[in-house]
Amino acid sequence: MAGLLGGLAQLASIGSAFWLGGRLIRRALRGRGAPEMLLGLHLLLSLGVGSLLLTGVSLTAYADSGVNRDAIARFAVAGNSITIIGLMAALWFNYRVFHAGHRTGLGVAAAGSLMMWAGFAYLVAAGGLENPGHYGRAYWPLAAAMVLADAWVAAEALRFRAQLRRRLALGLAEPLVVERLGLWGYTAIARIGLVLIAPLTSALVHSAEQRAAIAPGLLLLSALLILGACIAYWLMLAPTEGYRRWVERRYAMASPS
Repeated sequence: MAGLLGGLAQLASIGSAFWLGGRLIRRALRGRGAPEMLLGLHLLLSLGVGSLLLTGVSLTAYADSGVNRDAIARFAVAGNSITIIGLMAALWFNYRVFHAGHRTGLGVAAAGSLMMWAGFAYLVAAGGLENPGHYGRAYWPLAAAMVLADAWVAAEALRFRAQLRRRLALGLAEPLVVERLGLWGYTAIARIGLVLIAPLTSALVHSAEQRAAIAPGLLLLSALLILGACIAYWLMLAPTEGYRRWVERRYAMASPS
């Protein structure tokens, strides 16, 4: 049941990434600007194409399907590379939205991008893609770089959300904008959890019996994080009218009279 839920959550996430990402890219091409393009590329590449390739690699590797190991490794290189480009888009989206024109944000986005590529280069050089289902020490530099990148994305979103909440009482901010910042921060936190589950399990759990015992719980946790992020992206980018009204009522009740 946990495996089925995890699979359905992954399919929902990939499908949503293609739909929402494609929608944003079309808007950007019609002249809406760079932030929409960056956010659309983040969804389409990291959560869409990259997740699709890496999911296929994991299933092929675990199923021992007889596919050539070199072919699996090439797909793993492609999947990880596309995922990193998508995560870079999230970093540069944060820079353009929160730090445009400021060197500090530019430096953080550039450093985060370089760290992810350096971690991936180490993973390849150390032979970490020879067994794509194994998350050993070679994977940790890339995982750490991804976690730091998403931590900055989340921290900046939540910091600016706190600033806008203070302006909300003065009528200088829109409730839906404040809510969107919170949702963007949550998606980054969910990605941190998803990145850490596999390497932490590999590092802390060594016996096959222990891994089998905790596998359902980990699959359930992964499914909840994926579904939570998927719902957050939909509410952030394609909110219904009912959700908009609910957000306005909620923030109106929270504001001091």
